[in-house]
Amino acid sequence: MNLTKLSTQTFLFNVAGFMSRVILGVLVARILSPTDKGLLTLIILYPSIFFILGHFNLGLSTIHCLGKKEYKKEEFAGNLLFFSAVVSLALLLIFFISYLLGEDYLYKNFPSKFLFLSILVLPFNIFIYYFSSFFQGLGKINWHNIVNLLAQFMAPFLVLGFWFFGKFTILEGILVGLIGVSAGSILAWRLVKKEVPEKWRLNKSLMKNLFSNGAKLQIGTMAAFAVSRADQFIVGNALPSAELGYYSVAVSVTELIFLLSVAVETVLYPKTSYQTLEEAQETAARASRIVLWLSIIAGVGLAILAKFIILLYGGTPYLPAVTPLLILLPGTIFFVIPKILSTLWIRKGWFLKLSYIASAMAAFNIITNLILVPKYGIIGAAFASSLTYFLTFTVVLIIYFFVVNKKIYKLLIPTKDDFLIFKNLFYQLVKYGSYK
Repeated sequence: MNLTKLSTQTFLFNVAGFMSRVILGVLVARILSPTDKGLLTLIILYPSIFFILGHFNLGLSTIHCLGKKEYKKEEFAGNLLFFSAVVSLALLLIFFISYLLGEDYLYKNFPSKFLFLSILVLPFNIFIYYFSSFFQGLGKINWHNIVNLLAQFMAPFLVLGFWFFGKFTILEGILVGLIGVSAGSILAWRLVKKEVPEKWRLNKSLMKNLFSNGAKLQIGTMAAFAVSRADQFIVGNALPSAELGYYSVAVSVTELIFLLSVAVETVLYPKTSYQTLEEAQETAARASRIVLWLSIIAGVGLAILAKFIILLYGGTPYLPAVTPLLILLPGTIFFVIPKILSTLWIRKGWFLKLSYIASAMAAFNIITNLILVPKYGIIGAAFASSLTYFLTFTVVLIIYFFVVNKKIYKLLIPTKDDFLIFKNLFYQLVKYGSYK
């Protein structure tokens, strides 16, 4: 498994996915009225919330268990199919119960036919998540990327198709998502059947390990969601809607910094799971310092071009997003270190410890946003989030110092050999992921 090659390919996949989301956003904004676009955004948010609350992190747990080489592939396939069915049915049942009990306040002003149709993406999302993680754990990174991003690649073409051959409304917007995840699930099914042609079977021991490890991480997943989105939720409730519009653009542009770290994480999870602990520590340290400095370079570029990028993204009305963008950048850059090192913590089996750290950071983020947003608006939200990111970075460095290696500079300062990797990475980007 060549780290540079696969990371570059994954980075390019993520860039393509990001561009697809940008094109999709522009198309939907041009075709739908602001009211309908806002309603569509809220409707498709509900399946995402249920997905985050209920997938139990079985994907990361699968990668971890695959690295131990204690179970056969047909046992993983059988158990993941079982979990896909059980978790999907449970989440759909919870949704319908919540709708019956909370229709007047949880789902007020949302047409029921749209909600019921949108929630149907949930089983497909669960299936894609579980089996794309299976591919990731096997080192089939390109399969993982294609299955995860297929719906994003298809979406702009589906929108244009509906609009050109008929009409595009909220209903068609929901259908675009449903068609995309259906196609992704079919592709995942065909690929997993190709990889595991043997008869699939259940293994109670594996089932217990998958669920136990995943459940320990679940609190952390919800906390991580709070870290990344609590600011927008508080801004949306405390300030006029236009302020949330400015802030969401700033966040979207700033998170371009994460494209490379996400790509490296995708490759590192399976790579470190198969390595010895010492090898995993060295790999994570090298990846951390390389991604950090590439992120610093990207961050400086974003800071210099911030005004131009905002004008290109949303036009003159969105220029108030420039200042929060600049405030978010420093914290976002340093947050790549905790993201990369999370692969090492998973390798160590720190499922519950990760949840504790994420929960503490989420609490800090929520409190600081509640204090700063009412008084300082989106500037306060940006400062609170950037501060949370930097605090997470500091906590992770302290843990690394006491648990892994007292030479913290190994996470931060590139070595002579790293520059060869920089050169190779540049070569890979120029060649669009080809490798000699």
